[in-house]
Amino acid sequence: MIDSTPQGGSTAHRGDTVQLIVSKGPERYAVPQVAGQDQDAATAAITAAHLSVGTIRQDWSETVASGKVIATDPPVGSEQKPLTKVTVIVSKGKQPIDVPSLTGKTLADATTIVTDLKLTLAQAPEQVNHPTIPAGSIVSQTPSKGQVHAGDTITVTVSKGPKMVAVPNLFGKQRDEAVAMLRSAGLGVSVEELFGGVFGTVRSQDPSAGTQVPEGTTVTIRVV
Repeated sequence: MIDSTPQGGSTAHRGDTVQLIVSKGPERYAVPQVAGQDQDAATAAITAAHLSVGTIRQDWSETVASGKVIATDPPVGSEQKPLTKVTVIVSKGKQPIDVPSLTGKTLADATTIVTDLKLTLAQAPEQVNHPTIPAGSIVSQTPSKGQVHAGDTITVTVSKGPKMVAVPNLFGKQRDEAVAMLRSAGLGVSVEELFGGVFGTVRSQDPSAGTQVPEGTTVTIRVV
């Protein structure tokens, strides 16, 4: 009890009514709902609620826009003493993620890497030949560098392996013609001269005619 009517010490008669005023305890104020507001509006609402603004803390958020309030500490609705300091947590926006380098990795490995980063992997509709990157591994990616955010997509182009070409039949051809045929087919050439190669005629080749080899493979011709 904090007071009475009539007040204590005054004279009353038998049967008179005495009104008692009972304390509700210390004055308390609820932390207002400020999530989603900008910082200035949130601090004004907290001050208007007979509380005070404590630390302004920034944090990443995948759902709350940069500059908007994520939450408070103590939390919304909690009863606090007058002028209690309330920490305001403000969003910095989505947390950036460095784009991983996927070139040369297998599609399976790339999928694991991207999934662990909470990104999405998409495969370009067309695969391409590549002289050194084996089939099933990644030739290129978009984006290739920079930063992205959770849920963004990285698109990769997958290798079909090296382009395969058939070794032409060079038997009986003259050296210059054989060399030109090989280069036209995208193949390298190595010339071995037998007995001085005075006639310049191809007598054998390795690999043999018709063999499928990767583009850029060196074919050895032996001339007499």
